[in-house]
Amino acid sequence: MTINMVVPVYAQVVSFNGSESIEVTSTIPQDVTSDSSEGSTGQGSPSELSDDSAPLILPLSAVSADSVDTKSYWGLVLTACDYYESASTSSKKLGRYPAKSTLTFRHWDKAGRWVFVVDSTGTTRFVQKKHIEIIPQRTLNDKTLYYGLMTQNRSFWSAPSGRSHNRGVATKGSLVKYYRWTGNNTWVYTLDAKGRRMFFRGDTIKALPRQTATDTAKYSGIALKKKSYYPGPTTTVTASGRFGIGRTISYRKWTADGKWFYGSDGKGNVVFFTKSDIEILPKQTSTDKTVYWAIVLKNRSFWSAPSIRSRNRGIAYAGSLVSYRKWTSSGSWVYATDGQGRWIYFKGNDLEVVPGKTSTDKKQYSAVVGTARSYYAGPSTKATRLRALPAGTPVSYWKWTADGSWVYTYDEQGRVMFFRGNNLTPITVNVSSNAELNLELQKIISRVTTSSMTQDQKLAACYNHVVTGYSYAARGSYPAKGWETSYALNMIKDKAGNCYSYAALFGFLAQALGYDARIISGQVGMANGGWGAHGWVEIRLGGATYVCDPEGQRSLGRNMYMMPIGNTLLTYKR
Repeated sequence: MTINMVVPVYAQVVSFNGSESIEVTSTIPQDVTSDSSEGSTGQGSPSELSDDSAPLILPLSAVSADSVDTKSYWGLVLTACDYYESASTSSKKLGRYPAKSTLTFRHWDKAGRWVFVVDSTGTTRFVQKKHIEIIPQRTLNDKTLYYGLMTQNRSFWSAPSGRSHNRGVATKGSLVKYYRWTGNNTWVYTLDAKGRRMFFRGDTIKALPRQTATDTAKYSGIALKKKSYYPGPTTTVTASGRFGIGRTISYRKWTADGKWFYGSDGKGNVVFFTKSDIEILPKQTSTDKTVYWAIVLKNRSFWSAPSIRSRNRGIAYAGSLVSYRKWTSSGSWVYATDGQGRWIYFKGNDLEVVPGKTSTDKKQYSAVVGTARSYYAGPSTKATRLRALPAGTPVSYWKWTADGSWVYTYDEQGRVMFFRGNNLTPITVNVSSNAELNLELQKIISRVTTSSMTQDQKLAACYNHVVTGYSYAARGSYPAKGWETSYALNMIKDKAGNCYSYAALFGFLAQALGYDARIISGQVGMANGGWGAHGWVEIRLGGATYVCDPEGQRSLGRNMYMMPIGNTLLTYKR
């Protein structure tokens, strides 16, 4: 006899991915049970309903079955009972089913006294029918997730029977999420915290709006007032929380009429809310990835979203420079990031677009200003004027535009300052970030050297200039970090300085002539023993290192120019 077994099926897991749509994500496993259960005897008895259960395969033929009923049934074991090798209590006992376990079976005899089950190993088990209650198999393949309110207290069960394991109680007025099990809604089911199905009667549920929207677009909105959100599409349950005023909310439609929306509470939970008190924000419609630069012509507020009702992130004052991208194709809203990496939005009107940075030249230049001009907060004369730039002022700068029509530098606070790049006389010496020092070094080299000199002669001329052209003046022992520029400039202006001043000035002059010169702050051996603070210059040339000590030569009257390291008049220690 051929046995055709019908196996009931389940829907499985529903997930919500952040603010993404609700969807059923897995296939439908079979309604069959494994060989482990609560209260198992360890003899291979099946479990109560389980999602990961293995199917019980009924044989293609059975021995001496005289039942004309070829249907398969799903049953609940009412009381613990034995199962046998054949349809007789005098046959070999194979094991015991615990009470409230479930199994799939077929009738064996016409009288309906015996049923049989085939376990996962292919062994046929016989059980007396009186111990088993037939329970409803699934009659729907509806994967829709429903929301409802309990109209009275209702118990949850491990199977669609009030005699199965009690899984808890849904109280009157509570919200439940469920799936339909039978066509008449006699039985429905939900999932507990462990992912197990829990069945309950569907006649005490007040259905809530289903997900009817086919619009899967993602929207953004601003909460105009404190906005409550709920665990389901109803306001009759306790709110899960509230969105603050000005809070940006991402959501999708739940109902086709747009009355209910759903999104995330920020903790991964799906929450529902109505459209009232929400301003829908303009979507990002621009595909233009260009970064624009502009001068703000009027004071402009930054917002946390493209709406003046969102949270204020600060103000761009008239004359300030801003960079941005377009949010809307028309440019009515643009966006950027603030100092904390947050997106900020502002209106795209009352902006004067200015040249963006087109220069890839990373070289620093020094020059003398030919005609008076000003520093600006951006590459535009409509930007905020920061300070005057008189004619004859030495400046260091970088190119902003490739043609050098606009250049930029930094002030003492590290702020960017822009100025016109025309009518500038280049300073050929460029060994310092300080244009004034570069210019002074260039003047000294022009004054003490000639074009007919060799490089070595020029270096010696600069050394002699430093030794003989300045007086000694105490300035303290150990200078602060980054001292070289200020010491060299003060040496030039004051015509006097200490050993560090001598070393700094000669070191920069050597660098300006193209030598690998290092300005050293260290110690020197004293005639009476011990060490004293001192500054000198080391020059690497032809694989060797030479010490130049202009202040030492001035004090001792001995030649201390280009002394090979290790063969110096004094002992030097860094």
